Amino acid sequence: MQFLTPLFLIGGLTVIGPILLHLIRKEDSRKIPFSSLMFVTRLPRKSLRRQRLRHLLLLALRVAALLFLVLAFSRPFFTSFSIDPVPVSGHRSVVILLDTSFSMKYGDHLPQATHEAVKILDGLSRQDTVQLVTFSDTAQVLNPPRYDVGQLKAIVREVQPSDRKTNYAQAIKTADQLLASSPNERREIHIISDFQESGWSESQADVSVDARTRLIPHSIPAGLDNAWVQNVQVKETHESQAVHVQVLATIAGPQTGRAIRSVVTLQLKDKILQEKPVILEPGQTTSVDFASFLVPPGVSVGKVGLRQSDPLPADNTYRFCLNPERKLKLLVAVRNRNAQDHFHLIKALTAGPESPFSIEVREIRGVEPDLSSYAVVLIHHPSSLPRQFAAAVEEFVRQGGGLVIAVGPETSLRDLDQQLGPLLPAHLKSTDTVKSFDKAVFPGEMNRDHPVFNLFQPVHRSYFVTTPFFGYVVAEPKPSARVLAAFENGRPLIMEQNLEKGRVLLLASTLGLDASELPLKSVYLPFCHQLVKYASAQEEPPPAYVVGTAVPLVRLNPYLSQALNKIARTSGSFRQTWKVVQPSGDGIEFSDSDLTASPVVTLEQAGLYETKVHNFTQYVAVNNDPAESNLKSLDPQVMLASVKTVARNPGPALAAGDGPEARLISEQRQRLWWYLVMSALALLLIETFVSNRYYRLKTGV
Repeated sequence: MQFLTPLFLIGGLTVIGPILLHLIRKEDSRKIPFSSLMFVTRLPRKSLRRQRLRHLLLLALRVAALLFLVLAFSRPFFTSFSIDPVPVSGHRSVVILLDTSFSMKYGDHLPQATHEAVKILDGLSRQDTVQLVTFSDTAQVLNPPRYDVGQLKAIVREVQPSDRKTNYAQAIKTADQLLASSPNERREIHIISDFQESGWSESQADVSVDARTRLIPHSIPAGLDNAWVQNVQVKETHESQAVHVQVLATIAGPQTGRAIRSVVTLQLKDKILQEKPVILEPGQTTSVDFASFLVPPGVSVGKVGLRQSDPLPADNTYRFCLNPERKLKLLVAVRNRNAQDHFHLIKALTAGPESPFSIEVREIRGVEPDLSSYAVVLIHHPSSLPRQFAAAVEEFVRQGGGLVIAVGPETSLRDLDQQLGPLLPAHLKSTDTVKSFDKAVFPGEMNRDHPVFNLFQPVHRSYFVTTPFFGYVVAEPKPSARVLAAFENGRPLIMEQNLEKGRVLLLASTLGLDASELPLKSVYLPFCHQLVKYASAQEEPPPAYVVGTAVPLVRLNPYLSQALNKIARTSGSFRQTWKVVQPSGDGIEFSDSDLTASPVVTLEQAGLYETKVHNFTQYVAVNNDPAESNLKSLDPQVMLASVKTVARNPGPALAAGDGPEARLISEQRQRLWWYLVMSALALLLIETFVSNRYYRLKTGV
């Protein structure tokens, strides 16, 4: 037995009422005149605990009547073999999958698709159910099963294509789920699409449908004369304190036909910088290498355009954004500027004009307490820290700054542990130094997937393993810390810990030649760069994103991070509406509380997304997935043949309980609730007769 509305079973608790009533109900007392009570023994009054249930038949009738009413409201029905299965109707349950991916923008593909959908709707009867689903790499259900066909036709004609790519597997899964609860035996999934080859992968598509479901394709003829900008690579170089950019574009030719002569243009801020003629061979790609050019300060929007007239012009332009990388401001705090233990470190961080760092080297005792202008503070081989400087470093890290500490034999471990205790990812115990190579310690395990090490190839990682260390600090990692690298003897070498918004890296040795031979290795320079970059927790945004990418809001505008810090430190607000303007012109608004919750924005449209913080405007370029511009199609019958069929509900008829609609039909057919209500009324009539009889016996009436 099953229940259509099982929550009403909670009403069964009402049977407690009659039981309590029978326990606490008092007998009516009769007053009898008596001469004197002085010789009568006083008896204690009965308590509730000593009361016994009386008139059990009356109690049983009342409880049974309540239970029958509760069961009636729960609307039970049987699912056993004794109940005939729900008869199958001869009507259809239909799901129409309408492709609205980017490729449907080609020519009149979408009008053809909507016309095909209207023809399917015209072929339905009033008793059929139909649901329209638009799909790309996501699916959207536009109506419930029972819906006016005339209104649905109007919805179909208003459908617009998206900028997303195609995913047939996800669409078929959605349609199969919609048909799972259908009471009709005849089930159909109509797929209206150009059946783009890139939208289906037999190795990845683990798709199955009910064995009773028919998959019916409606193919829109593919267009093979499309050429498009497939990819653009942007490379920045620093020359004489100026930033130059070189752009390399890849242009894809049409799938069939003859070679096309065209022109590829490079624009910056809507001004054409360069033009190059190209010959696009069918089925091939052509590389176009533009000469490097100087990037002006601020954010610049660039475009690579293909002067080609074809039915899909939206992919003839590739947008990208340039924001000359501001060098990461780094403070290197040392115990003595004249010491040689930091010589190689400074040389590595400032090597070449392309160094990503702007470095200030200062002695620890002369550092200003305000560190807010720096992105990273690197404390190298300190002896001890002044209290004022230690407090400034702690506040700097808590507000989102990066800290790298390299300790050595001259470091007062006890003082440093006391001054920066909450920041350090480990407790500093003692110093271990050796004077001969045969007693040196070598690195052992390292987290190869960590950003500090993942850019190094196996041959480069071997350089770390073969580097002897002659001095290091014995440290005991805290439970909140993560060990990134360790020595062969198990002692940690590099440890990491996050503190509120900041990040701390601790090296149990110095980065100078006095403690190891690492400065003599070729990996020394990129290793030092990676340490500082990772500590800053700043990721370089790409010049362009792909439609469908989910991006944290703070990455859309670098000044949003500063806004978050200000909001977190004060109880006030910026008194500004935070808005992301989409390429269509529509805005997505956020409040201060939304910002602190670290929202994510999904880039749904190709074009430029605009954000503004006070007077600083930032643009983010978004382009279509290049695979979506390849309009080569596959045979829909081959694709549908790969879809598995599963007999989920065996038998010629739909058994009761297969879905919400089937359970409702089964319950309405059995109507057990009616018999339960009649039984409850009969019990109440009997209860009335029995209670009256008890009353007459008691009163003698």
